[in-house]
Amino acid sequence: MRGCPELGRLPKAQALISSLHFRNQTPGTAPHHVFAKKLHNRESRLDPTHPVEYAPGKQQPILTATGTTAFTLRAIPMGLLTKPIAPIRPLEPFDTWDARVARGAPSGTVAAMALHDPRPNRLSMSLQFSTVSGFYTHQRVQVLRRFKTAVSHIVIRNADVQQLGGQKRLVFREEGAKPEEWILQGWTYHVRPTLELYRMPYPDLVGILRPMLRDIWTRGMKLEEQWTAASFSKLKPTVPELPPIKTPKQRSSAESSPEPRNDVQKESPGLASARPIPSKRRKGVASVASLPPIPDFDPFPFTPVPPAPTLSPPALPPQTKSKSSKPVNWWAVGRVLEAAVADGDFQGPTRWNPSPRAAPPPAQDSVPTQTTSPAAEPSPDSNRATVQAKLAGMLFRPQSVIRPDQKERAAGKIPRRMHQFEDN
Repeated sequence: MRGCPELGRLPKAQALISSLHFRNQTPGTAPHHVFAKKLHNRESRLDPTHPVEYAPGKQQPILTATGTTAFTLRAIPMGLLTKPIAPIRPLEPFDTWDARVARGAPSGTVAAMALHDPRPNRLSMSLQFSTVSGFYTHQRVQVLRRFKTAVSHIVIRNADVQQLGGQKRLVFREEGAKPEEWILQGWTYHVRPTLELYRMPYPDLVGILRPMLRDIWTRGMKLEEQWTAASFSKLKPTVPELPPIKTPKQRSSAESSPEPRNDVQKESPGLASARPIPSKRRKGVASVASLPPIPDFDPFPFTPVPPAPTLSPPALPPQTKSKSSKPVNWWAVGRVLEAAVADGDFQGPTRWNPSPRAAPPPAQDSVPTQTTSPAAEPSPDSNRATVQAKLAGMLFRPQSVIRPDQKERAAGKIPRRMHQFEDN
């Protein structure tokens, strides 16, 4: 390569990660005030659940690396990027911070972000450029290519600058290269170059860019550790520790124990044998006679109750309904009751007249008449039986039986007075 012969004779990288992957790695757009180090509102972010809001202390998630006037390099978490207004390609679900915490909760860490279109043996890096006025198109393309080449050699081949013969030369130490310790995964790097970068040689660019990348990676890892601790403390609220309970100082057993008494029994009398009580007044052991055991007393004894005998209902005679029976003529029943009330044999539905009928006075004739015994008046029971017989004949008369007076009444020979009918 012109101006840097070390880059023209480079063999292929033999490390596990052989190159950087820049294409389609930025899910959003850097805010317009990213260079003012201010955050935009939460609703327009890709990840509204990012812990930058509730992390303790003053957080500055937009990291800036200084040390040159040729370009400005900043890094911002992808979750704080704004949503693209007109995306060029279909948007994929963004891996939020809460989703990463849920995946890494069993191990107590935050899982790595699921990046878009990962490639084998390649390390992803989100990079955005914004040039100021005064750049031509070919100058902008050349600056972008030069910057990507310098970053790739630093990350993959561990490129560094060394003085050889009074000149700066590039040296590569691939044996100690650690690509994961140069680029923050889940962060977007934003570069604003000037025309000074267009003419800057590679040794000068690598010498300036190497400490800037290391500084951003170190500060970003500290921020992620703080955010991780804040996220897990939010999931598991801390319980305040209570001060230890202080118990009052107790006296010794010799001071607190009372003098034992020999006349007090210590065990219940229900035991088979009494416990011997030591005596201090006289030598030996005084034994207490055992008392007979007291049987258990049940205030509510259980008395079994014999089951009550089951009585079967009496058998009823079979009821047969005659096919020749006709419905009851309730009008005729009412007429019979009216006639009974009019004659005085029946007063009301349930009351009979107990007084007998008064006999008419005899006629006062000049011719003496022979005294005869008056005719026996019908008793109330006989009147009641007569009415019951009439009602029974009307209610339970079969249809096949036709009284002779019914034909005459139909012909109009007998008036419609039910008390003049003769019962068959």
